[in-house]
Amino acid sequence: MSNSAVDATLTIRAGVERLAWRRLKLTVLAGPDDSVCVDTDNKSVRIGTEPGNTLQLADETVSRFHVEITGTRQGIRVRDLDSTNGTWLAGNVRVGEAVVPAGSVLYIGRTQVRIDALAGSSTPELSDRDRFGDMIGSSPEMRALFALLERVAPSDETVLITGETGTGKEVCARAIIAASVRAAGPVVVVDCGAIAPGVIERELFGHVRGAYTGAVADAPGAF
Repeated sequence: MSNSAVDATLTIRAGVERLAWRRLKLTVLAGPDDSVCVDTDNKSVRIGTEPGNTLQLADETVSRFHVEITGTRQGIRVRDLDSTNGTWLAGNVRVGEAVVPAGSVLYIGRTQVRIDALAGSSTPELSDRDRFGDMIGSSPEMRALFALLERVAPSDETVLITGETGTGKEVCARAIIAASVRAAGPVVVVDCGAIAPGVIERELFGHVRGAYTGAVADAPGAF
């Protein structure tokens, strides 16, 4: 038996871990965007009037972010995003959150959208690591997130992180910066929600003396 010291013990992962979800197809059956069709490999998709949605609608009776749809192994999960006019199944059942079968038709505002499950599934790349920065997790979901962040961090792309309060958005942002080429530079945090719309430009980019009433001196902005 060797007397050499062992610095660490490697963990053997049991079986082959795999994260997969159903691919979805959204088809507008009625409304201002009639016949619009979207195929997606994303796990979760959103429908609403804002540009950030997977399916952006022109229907004025649809909320900015109206409904979220997720393809799972159990079925297609539908979650209303506190919309003004609600999300309805088959036109008469209001949905807060429910698992529905493929082929279901959602009524949102004056628009009808059919949800179909496409053949096959979407399988994202998983990181070999169980941490990224200060984020730690060994589940397939976390390792899929780490794989995405490992690709994003070295790039010069703009990153938008969304999520509920307390889910770790700031921790994620700092981890991306720490793994980027900007790691040695300063991190400037700006709470845009606490800045009035009329002053946000000068708070971010600064101003020169006389730029507006009360600007008695030059002032640098956050950036």
